[in-house]
Amino acid sequence: MDMCRRFIGKTAIVTGGGGNIGRYTALRLAQEGCSVVICDLNEDQAAAVAAEIRQKGGQAVAFRTDVKDSADVRQSVAKTIAHFGQIDILVCCAGGSTREKMCYFCDQTEDVILDNIGVNLFGALFFAHAVCNHMIERKQGRIIFIASVLGTQGQRGTVEYSASKGGVLAMTKALSMELGEFGVTVNAVSPGLVERGSQDVSDRNYIGRNCTADDIANAVAFLASEEASFITGANLTVDGGWGLGVQSGITPGRNNYRVVRERQKEN
Repeated sequence: MDMCRRFIGKTAIVTGGGGNIGRYTALRLAQEGCSVVICDLNEDQAAAVAAEIRQKGGQAVAFRTDVKDSADVRQSVAKTIAHFGQIDILVCCAGGSTREKMCYFCDQTEDVILDNIGVNLFGALFFAHAVCNHMIERKQGRIIFIASVLGTQGQRGTVEYSASKGGVLAMTKALSMELGEFGVTVNAVSPGLVERGSQDVSDRNYIGRNCTADDIANAVAFLASEEASFITGANLTVDGGWGLGVQSGITPGRNNYRVVRERQKEN
């Protein structure tokens, strides 16, 4: 695999590694020499990503893991240490619910609420808890949570999701204070709207293109690297400015300079 190999000799766990952001994150870390463990509830998707990494010359294994089950999480962590001998990087990408299930809170189902909190918040808590003593003993480590712009801004129709991601951001700050003296950094990456399939969301940010899962993976790779060794408790927003529009109540794409100029020409 031809690339800058910042992570040779490192091992990473990527939760939700069979999904969109998780897959790109796993591929990016492996591309730079990292051994990767894919933890996902969907065993087939996890195995497919691990196989893709191995086909490209990397090292990867897949473990079926229910991140909402603390015993299952501890077992996957133990198997990772048994297989690779160490855990240097934890990236929590596992995400509960979907955009299609978002609605006003008074109409939301308990199953969706519990899924969001269980996967997004408790899943991250359980994995961080399972790896932190190992990282403390080794006096090094990187813990990176995938949060969301909605964890700080909130938006109608996203109450349970925003609550779960807000919890992740608070956990990032608190845990970074506890682990910093042991050489372990804890940070978050907050995406805005990320492209899925052929869906075009380029009008929802100020850059004017779709945010891709690769954009998020690039941010994760930076925070996992030695270049970010003095960064902890931070939240790296990767949204093309979308959160600025959420904050102001303005839809970015309908009000950016390029679109306004095009409207003026039409008139």
